[in-house]
Amino acid sequence: MSAGKKLTAIQKRAQNAETLAPFSLDHLKRALPLVFPRDPNLPPSPKPRYRSAYRYLGFDDLDAETLETFSPFEIAVRLFNYGPLEPLLAAHIYEPSAKGQIPFHPVSMYLLSLYRRERSLSRHEVLRILRHPTDGQSLRRCTGFEDDFPSESGLRYFEGQLTPELQQEINALQIDVLYQTGLLPVKPDAKEEEQATLSFDGMLHQARSHMRCSSVKAGCYEPAPRPCPAKQKGKQGCDCDDAACADVCRHAQHAG
Repeated sequence: MSAGKKLTAIQKRAQNAETLAPFSLDHLKRALPLVFPRDPNLPPSPKPRYRSAYRYLGFDDLDAETLETFSPFEIAVRLFNYGPLEPLLAAHIYEPSAKGQIPFHPVSMYLLSLYRRERSLSRHEVLRILRHPTDGQSLRRCTGFEDDFPSESGLRYFEGQLTPELQQEINALQIDVLYQTGLLPVKPDAKEEEQATLSFDGMLHQARSHMRCSSVKAGCYEPAPRPCPAKQKGKQGCDCDDAACADVCRHAQHAG
């Protein structure tokens, strides 16, 4: 290799085996599960029941073979227990109201959204996979859905409430978990000469989307379930089977 050629990230890691040692599977298992911290000042979820049931999967099936076959998402849900995020997500997304349908567990919805983004899937496609008897088995197990599934409009509404600021807060909590379990070599309170900068991707931003639907009519704001004018015209449309759909259509109608 020429002296002027910079090493790639993979090459740099290969030269620092000691740094990677804490992330070997045998060492990791001593620290698992990695549990998100829970803010004691957050109130309980305003929703007493959910239509899905997130449960941490455990890590018993993590081994050298499955590390090669599992996707990064499937590995992450075995490394991290996302359960303590429930009150944080619920506080930002759900209102203390008895109106409307019983919602899905916020961690189930959050993980479904993570899966969609990891795979660069449309909402329509990720929900097709979730419902599929065989293709969706692993995804249902990871997220906690069983035989009741969100609509496309419901997922869109949830992701609309999942602001960049909230996602950055979750990312910061995840980094803190790694510090607390000793998986990161430099702690935030280290001496200045020993500190290193570690950050997550800060490029999250709201897309320039006006969410316009050319088929919106007054009937779109009637109580669900209701017919979807877009589907009646042979377009994709949505299921129009819950209140969240009307909220989305309202944004579409009044977009500037």
